[in-house]
Amino acid sequence: LGLAYSFGDHEGMMGKVLGKPGTTSIRVGWGMLHTSFEGATDFNEIGDAPFGNYTGQNQSTFAAPFTNRASGTSITNLFPVAPPPHHFSASFPATGFPYTYLSDFYGAFGTIGSSPAFYNKNRLPYAENYELSIQRQITSSDLLSVSYVGTQAHRLLASESANPGIPSLCLSLLSVGCGPGGENNIYTQGGVTTAGTRGPFSAPYRNTPVNGNYIVPFGNDSYFITGGYSSYNSAQISWRHTSNRLQLLLGYTFSKSLDNSSGYGEQYNPINPRLSRGLSAFDSTHNFVASYAYTLPFDKLDGPKKLTNGWQISGITRFSTGLPVTILETDDRSLLGTAFGGPITLPVDTPNLLGPVMKMNPRNPTHQYFSTTSFGADTIGVEGTANRRFFHGPGVNNWDMALLKNTQLTERLNLQFRAEFFNIFNHAQFITPSGLASFNCPVSNQITPTGCTQSSSSFGVVTASTTGRIGQLSLKLSF
Repeated sequence: LGLAYSFGDHEGMMGKVLGKPGTTSIRVGWGMLHTSFEGATDFNEIGDAPFGNYTGQNQSTFAAPFTNRASGTSITNLFPVAPPPHHFSASFPATGFPYTYLSDFYGAFGTIGSSPAFYNKNRLPYAENYELSIQRQITSSDLLSVSYVGTQAHRLLASESANPGIPSLCLSLLSVGCGPGGENNIYTQGGVTTAGTRGPFSAPYRNTPVNGNYIVPFGNDSYFITGGYSSYNSAQISWRHTSNRLQLLLGYTFSKSLDNSSGYGEQYNPINPRLSRGLSAFDSTHNFVASYAYTLPFDKLDGPKKLTNGWQISGITRFSTGLPVTILETDDRSLLGTAFGGPITLPVDTPNLLGPVMKMNPRNPTHQYFSTTSFGADTIGVEGTANRRFFHGPGVNNWDMALLKNTQLTERLNLQFRAEFFNIFNHAQFITPSGLASFNCPVSNQITPTGCTQSSSSFGVVTASTTGRIGQLSLKLSF
């Protein structure tokens, strides 16, 4: 739906603000747009057990793909896959491939983990886009636009752990060794055996052995599920100037984008998705861009016109807020066990926020960007209080410029010389620092975070910068 209105003739103050008839317009628009699912979700399911029939081996060689080069250990060559028996049925099961009995499958492949599935109740994602803008033709060469632009997106494709750990179950088994990273282990307490602390897919097998064996059939496997949502709102201002020698476009956007999953494969909290709501991975609060081209007045000088005509300088200048830092705790103190659940292997856990985050100049000797003391380990079995993304990394200060010369050799031939420089002032553009935290906690106090120390050396550190200044020269002949 769209509406455009151009103001007519007005007197007094209104006439001064709106100008002559046809120089001021207002536009309003709203749209609902549906989209399709990413094909990559299908690709990720190609290797899903038990249909994928694939195996992985670290440090292998082409000559011996099933032998570990470092240790010399080997695994069984599973290829080619033996066909299932004739008349295969529940009453006539197979003891080998395709491993009808769960214990047979487990003996061959182990616990099935990181095997994402497409959720069968997914619905198509859609977004509502809306805009209110006012354009004012100030002079014949100048146009000012002021806009409010937003998007509300629903049913976005994200990842959700289909079989997360149950913290309360693990906490009840602390005395027999359950703890961070132990969701797939088998525990015996008081004569009762518990095969893993996950649910719901491990639940039927916790206290009942299969063919005499206690097994953990599923580890952390995720759904590709339309549980994501996002919200974007912005104020946008642009000014365009067009004259004989100067072409200038200035644009500034003040915006905020929030979501619970910022793209393909990113998980949200499976217990409470709202806990994962935070800044989008691509959020940038302030974004100012200036693009310009100016024809130099050398043509007014005396001398050969082929030498003085056709000189131009152009460029794109950008100042913007950096991308948000993703804060995650990787030591599984939440006991949810959400790591390695799909395309992105990171968990959903966050640490505790202990105080305001202090930012530093990453040019310091340690390249530390924010205060790591602002974060601490969460209480065992409880999600941390820090938001997954709530502050930004280093900003952007970049100038790309070019000097060019057009020489009209004949009526049909034009020779263009270009000298281009990207990041011409060689300003350091730092990448977003690592927000992955991990904590070492005393063995005597595994439950509360008292005495825990941060153990990740890269937490809060800027480890690299983007490309520095690049210059290039070129000639182009047009005919």
